[in-house]
Amino acid sequence: MRDVKTLRKELGLSQNELARKLGVNRRSIIRWESKTTTPNDEIIQKLSHLFKNVTGECDTSEQNVTDDDVTVRGNVTDECDITLKSDTNVTGECDTSDKNVTDIQNVTEDISQKADTSNENVTVEEQTRSSDAVEDDASSSFQEDDETASKKPGALENESMITIDYDSIPSELKELNQWVCWKTEVRDGRPTKPPRMTTGKIADSTDPATWTSFEKAKAAYENGKFDGIGFVFSADDPYTGADLDKCRNAKSGEIQEWADNWIQKLNSYTEVSPSREGVHVIVRGKKKGDAARKGKVEIYDTARYFTITGNVLDGYTTIESRQTELDALYDAIFTKEEKQSAPAKAVTVSLSDEELIEKAKNAKNGNGAKFTALWQGEITGYESQSEADLALCSLLAFWTGKDHDRIDQLFRQSKLYREKWDRQDYRKMTIDAAIESVTAVYEPEAQKQKAYRIRSPYFRKNVFIPPILANELMDENSFFYTSEQLYHYRDGVYLPKGEKRVKAICRNKLRNESRVNRLNEVIAHIVDLNDIENDELNTHENLINVKNGMYDWIENKLLPHGPEYLSTIQIPIEYNPEATCSTVDYFFETTLPADCIPIVEELFGYCLIPYTKFEKAFMLTGGGANGKSTLLTLLEKFAGSENVSKIPLQELDEHRF
Repeated sequence: MRDVKTLRKELGLSQNELARKLGVNRRSIIRWESKTTTPNDEIIQKLSHLFKNVTGECDTSEQNVTDDDVTVRGNVTDECDITLKSDTNVTGECDTSDKNVTDIQNVTEDISQKADTSNENVTVEEQTRSSDAVEDDASSSFQEDDETASKKPGALENESMITIDYDSIPSELKELNQWVCWKTEVRDGRPTKPPRMTTGKIADSTDPATWTSFEKAKAAYENGKFDGIGFVFSADDPYTGADLDKCRNAKSGEIQEWADNWIQKLNSYTEVSPSREGVHVIVRGKKKGDAARKGKVEIYDTARYFTITGNVLDGYTTIESRQTELDALYDAIFTKEEKQSAPAKAVTVSLSDEELIEKAKNAKNGNGAKFTALWQGEITGYESQSEADLALCSLLAFWTGKDHDRIDQLFRQSKLYREKWDRQDYRKMTIDAAIESVTAVYEPEAQKQKAYRIRSPYFRKNVFIPPILANELMDENSFFYTSEQLYHYRDGVYLPKGEKRVKAICRNKLRNESRVNRLNEVIAHIVDLNDIENDELNTHENLINVKNGMYDWIENKLLPHGPEYLSTIQIPIEYNPEATCSTVDYFFETTLPADCIPIVEELFGYCLIPYTKFEKAFMLTGGGANGKSTLLTLLEKFAGSENVSKIPLQELDEHRF
């Protein structure tokens, strides 16, 4: 038989179109065409049958194309049957395949007796997406690994795929005409992702004429021409993106501690990169300097684009204003390491400008020569003039006693002064960073007095006292410890891995006094004082934790979040009693009989409440492409993927819970 790519082209089909006809995902087509994997016998038979139909040869062989049986827990007090409407026969009159649409059966007692063991059964707890049998989704996409280049030139090894979640992409980005597409290419043996216009031509991240709208980029991607979409940062928008590379385990999702600390500090929209090995953080704020890349970190606010996947990390779904945090990240990555001393207090220096400049030029220990060179506009040894600006401001901060206005006044007299200095944001960021970095100041009355290091308030006679810091953390945050896991409260819900949160806060408070043993001592103290039983969690059966509060579904009112509810489960939606969705309404109306729509809506509601007293389950069965997978995907999106467990139905038969 011809290879898949040749056959597809002879049929005149796109990858998406062929995937739909075969009842598989587009990523399977890509794998078969690249010969990374080969189709099984059933797919080969379907390909042959499809080719004969298109070329006029009639294949009357019977094909039973069935989809997975699907079991969904639901809330129904009476037994019912639900019939899903089947799609039309795509192969025409020559296809005599028998597609039976079986009723959804209400399974109440013995699932092992009710289940059809001839098919694979998938519960809401499982809902597995195999690469060879998943209903094609318009949002499915294929993305090859960012960093892995094949040993053979021009090819990629270890293909990795990630689905774009359009709904999770911030609407404020979608509204801007700053979108491009991208396609993986191999250059010099390494994969690259140059931006592309929807026409396929190279896009320019500095030329808005080559950008497009979100909808047009999405449409071009879904047509199968590209591997993904991206957002271009511009000087005209308020956004900056931080790319934290090689910080995530692509299989387990575990994020390295250094990156997790910055994700928590930035606390803004964060998504997984196409390779699954990195994350992108987008904030409102502007980069304070010209440096952009060092090690595993890249920061851009203009003339660059980020690939966008919409695969957000839990708790980081919205773009926030984080200028201070962005400045801190920039300083930590691109500026010299801070001196290990406590910041000096501001003092008043009464010398005139001329006297102060003269003293600065004649300072010892090389600082006089350094000041003189910078004052004369010499930037040799600095990566950019912005770094030279910061260096001069830091010296001026010392000599002026951290006087913000006087630093500005003196800087304007130097030969480093340029038009960029008149930008208020740049001037303020540079002076603020200089003042923060200074650990000693010039004091005319005691010039020879050395600056001394001040111990943080968590020490007594140079001895670290863990309870002092632990109690401060518990005053500022809420924690509990159960089942050998520390949870911390954030945005209305308790999240696991509280140890990382504690360590990040401790490092920020202790700064140069931070030590591993000190962090562990603080954690141990918090654990001892916050140990609870597991049955104390999620006990409010009348409340559903949503993004904007605690919804009391019995009283039909929204209550404010609070740590006292001990809620570890949050639904990733906001409660809005006036909300409507025409897309969901249309899907239900065209997929379900009218009398079954209320039952499915009740099923959705039952999956949101924290008890299962009705002891009911639903099973969805039937031929392919009749809405089962879409219904389950909708339910998972609604409930949150982190709140869905996956258990093969056959295990229920074997282990009986």
